[in-house]
Amino acid sequence: MKTIELKLYKPSSNKRNVIDEALENYSRAYAYLMNKAYTEIDMIKENYKSSTGYYKTRDIVKWIDKETLKKLNRFSAEPFKDSIKLDFSAVLAGLLNNKTAKSIDGIQMNFKERPIYFCRYSKNRNYSLLYDAENNKYYAKLYLMNVKNEKRKKAMGNYDRKLDYIAEDKEPYIENDKKRSFIIVPLAFGKWQEEYLKEAINTPDILKTARLIKRNKEYYLAINIVRNVEEAPPPINYMGISRGMDKTINYAVVDNRGNILLEGYESASAFSKDKLNIIANSLVNIAGRNRCQVIVEKLTDKGDNLSYKDKQGRQYIPIMNCSNYNSLHDIISNKLKANGMKSPIRVSAVRIFSTCPYCNHNSKSNRFSNKILLCTSCGKTTEVEKAGSINLARKLIHYSSEKILIIVKKTNKGIVFVNEDIGLNYYPTNPFDCQKEFMGEIDRIITNFYENVNLEKENENYKKKLSLIKRLEADKSTLKLVEDN
Repeated sequence: MKTIELKLYKPSSNKRNVIDEALENYSRAYAYLMNKAYTEIDMIKENYKSSTGYYKTRDIVKWIDKETLKKLNRFSAEPFKDSIKLDFSAVLAGLLNNKTAKSIDGIQMNFKERPIYFCRYSKNRNYSLLYDAENNKYYAKLYLMNVKNEKRKKAMGNYDRKLDYIAEDKEPYIENDKKRSFIIVPLAFGKWQEEYLKEAINTPDILKTARLIKRNKEYYLAINIVRNVEEAPPPINYMGISRGMDKTINYAVVDNRGNILLEGYESASAFSKDKLNIIANSLVNIAGRNRCQVIVEKLTDKGDNLSYKDKQGRQYIPIMNCSNYNSLHDIISNKLKANGMKSPIRVSAVRIFSTCPYCNHNSKSNRFSNKILLCTSCGKTTEVEKAGSINLARKLIHYSSEKILIIVKKTNKGIVFVNEDIGLNYYPTNPFDCQKEFMGEIDRIITNFYENVNLEKENENYKKKLSLIKRLEADKSTLKLVEDN
């Protein structure tokens, strides 16, 4: 799933009034349900829990009977009834399932404006999108008024241009003499959002639920998009993506032996979301064409020491800071998943800018200047930022060469396979034919680790175990059996 946010572009004062009134009506109806639930919470907890012990949206929604729905009419909530039911039920189920909450008193609420939830994409209710092919313009059609609303008019905008629904039949939008219960508003957005809109023209079923949001006196339509993506072929190469001093981002592609296949860079001076999306699109396309597992710097707990201070005290800093790099990682991750490719692997960035990519010698003395790495062992030079991307690309290759030792011991109970770091203590059923069973035990350890990751984080060796688990996920051939005599 992906959410794209589209701005309602300069709605007229009349349309702004319609939107504001709808937001207030929706919010008051939602608050009414929450406060009613507060008074009946014991009954809800007793009667609407599923057989598995959890509260589910589809069960909570049954609590809203016809009489309750009728009472929502006082808030002019007719256009939103189905949506409010689902919105409220999902939130209440989440509150009741929150085991860390001491009480559910928080559900009682005074009026507070809430985004309007549209529970479906539809041409004749909730919301839909229209497209002006001649001018490449997009519009939102939003059902916000009931039949008694005095703001309903025969026309609220001049749409003599040809508009087509973004739908399977691409039906044209046609004006009629009836008063509208909806408004049509032009949309504004960036290039990356337009990519999804263009895709929706050909595959409209990717458009799902949406929310109408008011923020800083502006209005936005946040649309959930769900795509069925074919899985890409498995990676055969590695792509390292690092920060740079002269170039914003550097990348290097290596094969499974570490041989450099491709190098390059992406430049930018500003880092808006659109700019980061442009960079991410280019990098994901390269990764796809070369069937790469993408590897990025982990810049959350430790830095990469790319900044440099010379002997005169002059300070040189990377073009892209850690925050923007991490934002780029998130965008790349989403785009890789959207194209059926594996998520990027984040690895430690320590020493990637002080390690020689030719002989692998690491030393702070290798850093000759802010731009140049001069190896104190082999004497070869390379650009610092190129060295970073190459060393990143080779990280998993180096990891796989460092075997995870599994000790095989003979005990009174029989043969046992042991590695305390990953929690392995495995007695095979048949020691002479146990490869499949042994690999199943390794898979069980990996699954159990992630299922209980919050408990694992409390252990002192969590980071080491996490590193080993990730290596096992990437390549189980890193295991090396050693017999203990």
